[in-house]
Amino acid sequence: MKTTTTIITTERPTEPTPTTVSSTDGVIGIIHPTESILYPTTTLILSNGSSIERPVPYIRAVVEYSALEFCDHKINFRSMLSQWITQHLQEEIAVSPNEIVFFNMPDCISMNLKEPNNDFVTSELVQPTNVFFYVTKQGKIDPSLTEKFPINPRELELPQELNYLREKVTQLELIPVEENYWSEADLYLPLEEAAIGTSIIVIIVIVSLVGVTIILGLVFFMIVKRRSSSNDYYGRRCTPVSMDAYSMDSVSVYQSFRRKSKRNKSSRSVKSYLNQAFDDPNGPTRPLNFAKLTHFISDIDGVHEEFLTIPVNMPKYDEMPAGVEDKNRYANVIPVPETRVTLKAIKDSNINAEYINANYVRGPRNESKYYIATQAPLDETVQDFWRMVWEQESRVIVMITDFVEKGIDKCADYLPPSETLDCHRLYGDFQVTLKSRDMRENYVASSVQLKNLENNLVREIAHMWYTGWPAAGVPNEEGAFIYFILEIRRTRKKLRAKGPIVVHCSPGTGRTGTFLANDLCMRQFEEQRTVDIPRTVYAIRRDRAGAVQTKEQYAFIYRTVNLFASKLTTGNLDSLP
Repeated sequence: MKTTTTIITTERPTEPTPTTVSSTDGVIGIIHPTESILYPTTTLILSNGSSIERPVPYIRAVVEYSALEFCDHKINFRSMLSQWITQHLQEEIAVSPNEIVFFNMPDCISMNLKEPNNDFVTSELVQPTNVFFYVTKQGKIDPSLTEKFPINPRELELPQELNYLREKVTQLELIPVEENYWSEADLYLPLEEAAIGTSIIVIIVIVSLVGVTIILGLVFFMIVKRRSSSNDYYGRRCTPVSMDAYSMDSVSVYQSFRRKSKRNKSSRSVKSYLNQAFDDPNGPTRPLNFAKLTHFISDIDGVHEEFLTIPVNMPKYDEMPAGVEDKNRYANVIPVPETRVTLKAIKDSNINAEYINANYVRGPRNESKYYIATQAPLDETVQDFWRMVWEQESRVIVMITDFVEKGIDKCADYLPPSETLDCHRLYGDFQVTLKSRDMRENYVASSVQLKNLENNLVREIAHMWYTGWPAAGVPNEEGAFIYFILEIRRTRKKLRAKGPIVVHCSPGTGRTGTFLANDLCMRQFEEQRTVDIPRTVYAIRRDRAGAVQTKEQYAFIYRTVNLFASKLTTGNLDSLP
C-alpha cells in the first residue's frame, strides 16, 4: 500500500476548466480556480489494486505577488507561515518550514521566461496570486494542524527580516472539507487501517445478513406461539415482575428515565440526578470511584487515548453574525451560537454592539448559565467585557493567562494599575476602580469596584488571577490549583453572587475549559464519590467549543481530581497549599 497526493476539483458546468500543472515532486496543482471547489486528497492504493481518495482541508492565501515574484520569496514565505502557526499553538507543537506544503505552485525552475509555451507564466503575471497550502507532520498531511492555522495572525510577531512579507498577505481563508464528502472518522482513518477496513466491511455485511435471517426466524416463531396462547394470555391479570428476572447489563438507565418521565410529567427532571451531558446517551463516559480513578491515571497512554475520543463540536464560520471578525481574538475560536452571550442593544449603535466572544456553560447539577467562558479582552473589546460583567450580574472573574507570554500579547490590560489603590479607569459608561490587591504564591486576589455611570450604581467584583500557569504546558502543582478553585467558591459565597462566574484565558478554551472541568468534577466527587471526566469535558465542549485543547491539559484534570478525591476521602483537605 502506498500514498500519493492529488487534487480533486468539483465544478459547475458553466465554469471554465482550471489549468493543471505538475511540479518536480509529482504534486498536481490547479491554477486559479474561479468558483470551483478544490481539495487536496490523499490517495490510498490498496493491496487489491483499488484506491481510496480522502479530501483534506487547506488554507488559501492571497498574496500581492506575481507567481514569478513569489518564487523569489518562497522560502521566506514558508518560514513566516511556520512561525505563525507555531506561535498560535503556543509552541506546544513546533511546525518547521518544510512542513508547510504549497500544492498549487509548480517548481520555480520550470517557470523560465525563455520558455514561450509556459502557460503558467503567461497566466500568472497578473497580481494577486492565490497560494494554496496545508500542514504536514512526519511526511503526511495533517488536517487537524491545517485547521488550527491562524487565519487572522495580526497579534503574532515575526523576525525583522520577515516583516516585509506580512503586508503582502491580503487574505487567509480556511477551505474546510464539505460535509458530504467524508465523515470525520473516515477522514482521520490511519493509513494502516485502510486495507484492513475493506475486509472488515465484507465480514460485517455477511454477519449482518446471517443475523437478520435469524432474527426474522425468531420473530415468526414468537408470532405463531403468541397466537396459539392468546386466549390464556388475555385471561391473565398483569402481575409485577421482579427486576431480578432481568440481567442488569440489558437495562438502559437512560431509556428507563425517559419512559418514566413520559408517564409522569411532574416527576423530577432527569438532569438533576445525572451529571453533565447525560442527556446524550451516545456521549463518551467513564464513571470512576476513587480506587478506579487512582488506577486509571497510572495509564497515561489510556488517558491520552480517551481524550482523542471526545467530540470537538466546532461551530461553523457562517454561523457568526456578519462583520464581527475584528472582535474575535483568534479567527478559529468562535462561540457556539446556541449558548452565545448576547449583550444588550445600545441605542444608535450597529448590531455588532451586541456581539462578544463568550458562551454560557452549564454548572453543577446541569444548572444553566453558571459560568461564562470567554476570550481575553482585546483593546477594542474591553468596554464590551465590562458591559457583559455588569449585564450578567457577575461578581467573580477568573483569569488564567498573563497579559504577555513569550513576547506575544495574550490579553488587554483591562484593570487599573496595581501600584496605586483607588486608581480608576473609564471604559465607556463604566468606571473600574482597584480597591485592594492580595499577592499570593500562585494567584492574585483583587477587589474591584465597578460603577455604572449611566445609573450611578456600584458593585464589588472579585478578580482572581491564577499566576501559576506556565506559558507552555500545565502547572506542576495540582494542590495549588485545587486551593485556588476552593478559594473562588468561598469568595463567591461571601459576595452572595448569583450571576455567572466569568472565566477566561487567552482564547477562552484550553485553560478555561481545564478550570471548568476541574471545578465540575471536584463537585461531582463531593456529591457522588464518583466522577465522569470524559462526559464532563464533552458537556463543556457542547457549550464552549474547543474547551480543553491538549492531552496534557486533559491528564492534568485527572491528576487534580485524583488528588482532591484523595484529600477528601482521607479528610485532609486542610493540608492543601
